[in-house]
Amino acid sequence: MIIIKKVWSTIKYFSIFTLLEILIAFIMGLFNLIGLNSSLTKIIILIINLLVFFFFGFQKGKKTNKKGFLEGIINGIILITILFTITIIFFHQILSLATLFYYMALIFASVVGSTIGKNKKIDSTFGDKK
Repeated sequence: MIIIKKVWSTIKYFSIFTLLEILIAFIMGLFNLIGLNSSLTKIIILIINLLVFFFFGFQKGKKTNKKGFLEGIINGIILITILFTITIIFFHQILSLATLFYYMALIFASVVGSTIGKNKKIDSTFGDKK
């Protein structure tokens, strides 16, 4: 039963990320149709994605017993794989050097978020003993 809960939690976690990324792309696409500059849209997407990766890394860091940076790297790579798949399916973009740097920045945001989340985790073993 515990395994089923973990699998369901993981599916829910990555599904929320996938839906969030599709929603961000849809909203930014609408902004492009309205007439917002595409370079401004790319900057907004970068900032939003950095925050999303930081937040998801932070959440994973709070729940892990591993080292924070290691959990952040693993989480970042998995999320990048999902983002790369979404990008290929919907936008037909190829991997370039700029895209590689973009993905590295997102992984870095995930690592920082996971490390901070690990350090902010409340440890119940060091409470007051009466």
